[in-house]
Amino acid sequence: MLSRMNAVRFFVIFAMMFGYASTMSLGPEFPENLALYGYDPSWHAIQVLFFLSGLLAYRSIEKGHTGLKYLSSRFLRNIPLLGFLTVAILFILFPLFGTANDSGLDFWARIIKYVMLTTFCIDPSMRVQGLMDDAKYMCLVQGGLWTLRIGIIIHLAIVGANFVKLLSNRLVILMGTVFVTVAYALLGYIAAKKGLTDIDNILTVLRLTYAFGIGVCVWAYKDKMLSLGRYGWTMPLVFFAIASLNYFFFTWTTLIEVNSTFMFLSLAWLLLTTQSKALDLLKNWTNTTMVMMVIGWPTIQALLLIYPELGRWTLPLYALPTMVVLTYITTWSLEETKKFRANRLPLLVKTH
Repeated sequence: MLSRMNAVRFFVIFAMMFGYASTMSLGPEFPENLALYGYDPSWHAIQVLFFLSGLLAYRSIEKGHTGLKYLSSRFLRNIPLLGFLTVAILFILFPLFGTANDSGLDFWARIIKYVMLTTFCIDPSMRVQGLMDDAKYMCLVQGGLWTLRIGIIIHLAIVGANFVKLLSNRLVILMGTVFVTVAYALLGYIAAKKGLTDIDNILTVLRLTYAFGIGVCVWAYKDKMLSLGRYGWTMPLVFFAIASLNYFFFTWTTLIEVNSTFMFLSLAWLLLTTQSKALDLLKNWTNTTMVMMVIGWPTIQALLLIYPELGRWTLPLYALPTMVVLTYITTWSLEETKKFRANRLPLLVKTH
């Protein structure tokens, strides 16, 4: 049923990188191109990624992958690849754009610290001193990887909730998801009206948690969701209508954002599950999620440094195709290396 997952994630990450690229030459205080109701493409894209993670998380739990087995599968799938790509990107970028302002030993200590803190998501958005110091945008090398740390926390919480049997009752899942969503909407509204900025981190965690929770909830109730059939396509239209009415005819509330998010989440679900020959082109794509996430940001930054005249439309036009090509070259190289090692290892064992 999830044979289109990799294709959907590809387009989501592409949209996120498009948003980032559109303001890379200006700075993070500028709105991204194609923002909807004032919310950037990257804003909604990250929520869709967490929604998809929620689907896969509960699917794994249903299959009996719990506790250490659940966590280790996610660790082994992402962390080694993230570490390898982080090191590889630094070895490419530093000779081209870096400057070492300290001694050799201090330089390597700084690089090792960066790699460790990034790879294990302790501080995945830290800057590397001497590399792209004059860039106008935050998170110089790794970009959107700041979300991985929140993802790890949510996965740990899922394991804990499953251990105490909270996930065995799907009504509890539904109530918990509703609670977190309402809490985010209310707290976000109060923070906006009163100008509270010291709770931004809390709001970010709640925003991504409710998207993840909806993914868990949708998979728990997948039988009812699938029974909607073609009528399911009314869901994104309803959410779009509610958000639009609220935006154009009433005073601002966080319901605008929540309903626009629901629209994109429901679209993602429908693309995954709708039985249609037209969607067969999305089946069985190569999984490029982590590679694209890591390669996208430095590709955009490097092109901007080489061609500083590129702007908010021209930079995405050049950077995104380059990012896609590099993503597939890297993914293909990693797959071929894996196949070579798999075929070579038995021969080595036999000869020794």
